[in-house]
Amino acid sequence: MVELTDGQKDVLRADGHQLVTGGPGSGKTTVSILKAAKIARVALRQGQRILFLSFARATVARVLEAIFPRAWRSCADEGRLGRSGTLSGRAGKME
Repeated sequence: MVELTDGQKDVLRADGHQLVTGGPGSGKTTVSILKAAKIARVALRQGQRILFLSFARATVARVLEAIFPRAWRSCADEGRLGRSGTLSGRAGKME
């Protein structure tokens, strides 16, 4: 299990929208994944989805791999990861 700071635990306990900031390696992605898992277990209703936005492809890949660890390799190899991408890659398509 991951060792969380008090601030990270506060993020996981809080309700509503949040802006989480921090430097590289500070745990933003890890906390986001844990928060999404909690929301999916407790509050996500039928037909609702969770959206992750990122400027970095590596972050998108890390989120997908953490959420779908077993299926990640085969889905990636077969090009079946669904709708994922970076924020900058989607910006031009949001008109």
